Parts: sequence; structure tokens; C-alpha cells
Amino acid sequence: MRTLAEEVIARCLELAPVYGRAGRVTRTFLSSPMRRVHQMVDGWMREAGLEVSIDAAGNIRGLRGSAERRLIIASIWIRCPTRALTTGY
Repeated sequence: MRTLAEEVIARCLELAPVYGRAGRVTRTFLSSPMRRVHQMVDGWMREAGLEVSIDAAGNIRGLRGSAERRLIIASIWIRCPTRALTTGY
């Protein structure tokens, strides 16, 4: 059984090869590779029991709980030539 950290790294490694141009490590805003990443992350979030939405700006959000007490997970799923696999907040 994987630790949580191992699972996070494994999923980042699954996302890593999904990019738009051969030899480049970028995903163009709302491109086919970006939509594929959204589909992958959407599935993982739903498996975790979150309500998932993607807004018009391409932000993916996972919500759990009632309006009074809610967990929100949001991140930017990109890669750039000079950074690690993903950046997020």
C-alpha cells in the first residue's frame, strides 16, 4: 500500500507526460492536453468524494461538505520548462 506522499508523486508522474507540443513541457490554456489533465484530476477528485467543477477560466475545484463547513481544493495543473511537474496553490 502506498503512503499518501507516494500516491501524490505517482499521480504527478501520470500528469507529467500530458503536454501539447513534442519536446516542450507546457500545456496551453484550455488546450486538448489541459482538458485531458482536467479529466484525470476530475476523476481522482470524484473518487475522493468531492463535488468537482471547472469554471470558464479553467479553474478546477473540488468541494466537500455543507455551505457552513466546506473543504475546497483548487490548483493550477501546469508544467513549465524551468519548474517541477506542477505548481499549485
